[in-house]
Amino acid sequence: MSDPSPEDSHATNPRRGFAWAEPARALWILVAALTIARLVWLIFFSDVTLIEDEAHYWEWSRRLGWSYATKGPGVAWVIAASTALFGNVEWAVRAPAVLASAVSTLAVGAIARRVFDDGRVGFFAGVVWQCLPGVGLVGVLMTIDGPYLACWALACWAWLRATRGGARWAWPACGLALAAGFLFKYTILLLLVGFAIDLLLTRKDRRPALGGALVALAFAAAGLVPVLVWNARHDWVTVHHLLGHLGLGADAGDPGASWSYSPLWTLEFLGLQLAAAGPAIVLMLAGLIGLRRARRTPTSLLALSLPVFVFYLLVTIMTRVEGNWTLAGFVTLCPLAGWMVVSARDRNVVWLRVVWGATALVGVLTLVALPIAPLVARGPVVGPYIPMTRMTGMRAHARAVQSLIDDVHERTGRAPFVVTGHYGRASQLAFYLPGQPTVYCATSQLGGSSRQYDHWPRTNLSNPDTLARLAGRPAIILVGGSEAQRQILRDAFESLEDVGRLDAEPKKGRTALVGLGFRGFAHQRPVADDDGRADP
Repeated sequence: MSDPSPEDSHATNPRRGFAWAEPARALWILVAALTIARLVWLIFFSDVTLIEDEAHYWEWSRRLGWSYATKGPGVAWVIAASTALFGNVEWAVRAPAVLASAVSTLAVGAIARRVFDDGRVGFFAGVVWQCLPGVGLVGVLMTIDGPYLACWALACWAWLRATRGGARWAWPACGLALAAGFLFKYTILLLLVGFAIDLLLTRKDRRPALGGALVALAFAAAGLVPVLVWNARHDWVTVHHLLGHLGLGADAGDPGASWSYSPLWTLEFLGLQLAAAGPAIVLMLAGLIGLRRARRTPTSLLALSLPVFVFYLLVTIMTRVEGNWTLAGFVTLCPLAGWMVVSARDRNVVWLRVVWGATALVGVLTLVALPIAPLVARGPVVGPYIPMTRMTGMRAHARAVQSLIDDVHERTGRAPFVVTGHYGRASQLAFYLPGQPTVYCATSQLGGSSRQYDHWPRTNLSNPDTLARLAGRPAIILVGGSEAQRQILRDAFESLEDVGRLDAEPKKGRTALVGLGFRGFAHQRPVADDDGRADP
């Protein structure tokens, strides 16, 4: 079994259409134009406020460390670098996502060019990658996925350069890409499974490849160091978090619950793959079938993608899977889709051209979805379903919270602090409140699992020093409305007032509370007071 050779590719594409896409610069020009367009929109026109995860990762960037409770330090480091250069503004937080999207697209194109020895396939593989709905969104929203996908794609490209092109420099490059990717998302280690499968199935002299793979593995190990050191100092909290995601361990919410499985989780997983890839998934499947008919097997492309899908398919036995978790698996399937786009033109396959048209249409719609959302929201039929308050309302919500802060400060003579029941809301308010102050998250104190805020001494509401600083202070409280949480809060404050729903509150039915005279949560009473100055 082997990857398609140049001769196979040319033999099945005798007409050689799309000649303008042959040079490597074609994809570079497209990527440069797309990158500039995205940055211009973010800097000058975007009204979309930071989503919860973006804001939370920005909070991490204000408190740099070796790692964090749920993820590695990569996302915090790149946001910190960007905001240090451009300031704590929305577009600076998101700029690394835009650049990562450019890198991943170029890498996908380079993979396709390497495998098919056809620049046209490389160009359209990169285009198809950008047409995937999931990829389009992480190209402008700063989550861990954008940089992680870039590292995954670079590692795959370096692997192919090393194993198929004999480039010795590619071995350490592959390892470094793995190391960097691990700092963003731990599942990049699934690539090691793909590499092993590729070595086992290809008919090559494996001795040089095994030696090079060991070099790559040695470089990759460097990425594990910060995460392992931090977790060793924090009771392996990341392990507990990951087990909680699988419904195991203390972070599962109910450690005593028995295992259960719903077939809907697996069906939902399959549906999410269709949603994440869009019509391009048809091109990918057609590419696999086309190569099989040509009696060629895309060993490497499959070996580097299947571990992701198989792993998360197995995860559905224990819990639900989110659509973005498998995006990396499409990195080495997009070259197959790019090959089908070129083949559809060269051999005039009408139905493939229709699928390619649908893929391109979905890509364009994904690209313009956020920019045109405010316009669509003002229209009939679809407009009422566009959640503009959630997309753009956090500035107005922060103003409402600040107004309440000023009112309570004037009424009590003491500076209130802000506490929420969710890490995302705490992070968004920290970004959008004037002066970007410290905001506290009380998830664990209200009966939930621990959050990153519990691992920073300054924000840990179980830390005696923090409790002493806040003792006696009033607070603006934004939590869920359960009676159990209200009772915990009544015990934590001398008195509790419900002030109603604040402006631009994104959660239905949620009201704000004012707590007077903070006493600390049960068994965590503060031992001192402060002078009422605002918490920096």
